[in-house]
Amino acid sequence: MKKIGLCIFLLFFAIPVHASPFVGIPELRKIDCSSRSIELNNHIDIADSINNGDIRLNPRDMAKISETLQKFIFAHECGHTKGYFRELSADLYAWQHYGNKHLTREDLKEYCYLLKDDTENGPHGGADRCKQMTNLFNGKK
Repeated sequence: MKKIGLCIFLLFFAIPVHASPFVGIPELRKIDCSSRSIELNNHIDIADSINNGDIRLNPRDMAKISETLQKFIFAHECGHTKGYFRELSADLYAWQHYGNKHLTREDLKEYCYLLKDDTENGPHGGADRCKQMTNLFNGKK
């Protein structure tokens, strides 16, 4: 009976995560980011940009998501270094410079799953970002 319950839980509530090896800095350099310095750090959240304009990535956490989403997140952090300080603005930058050509519906689902606990950007931070990305994906403005 426990196995059936677990199967039902996984079927309806688990989000499929398509892990890929960390794509690595040479692959990320193909995305234009004005040659920003990239620091690898396993002690931060998945990624961030710091005040001097450098980008920090957690390769261990990045390896848990799809390769396409790794690149999208990198493009998002590039947006921050180019002056798009709000999360919604950085998401839009990443969409315009990478996501609109490469993100799949599965990548979007995975991104929204990563955002589900984002309350740092207001009570609806993650939900607002997911909605914006879904609208962009579906061709709405």
